[in-house]
Amino acid sequence: MPFYQTYGYEKNSRYIVPPTHFVMMGLKGPAGRYNEAEFRYTTSFPGEKAKKRSQLGKD
Repeated sequence: MPFYQTYGYEKNSRYIVPPTHFVMMGLKGPAGRYNEAEFRYTTSFPGEKAKKRSQLGKD
């Protein structure tokens, strides 16, 4: 059983980020640190495919 179900949480697809988000984080200084602006940018796109395209410069 997934972790979120064990503790009664529900998945919210709005906050799912594709692997390209973490590459984007690593390319910007200071490398790999949480950046609220980047998170808001990524989650502003609907769906994983749109989020991935935005980070590949295809938005």
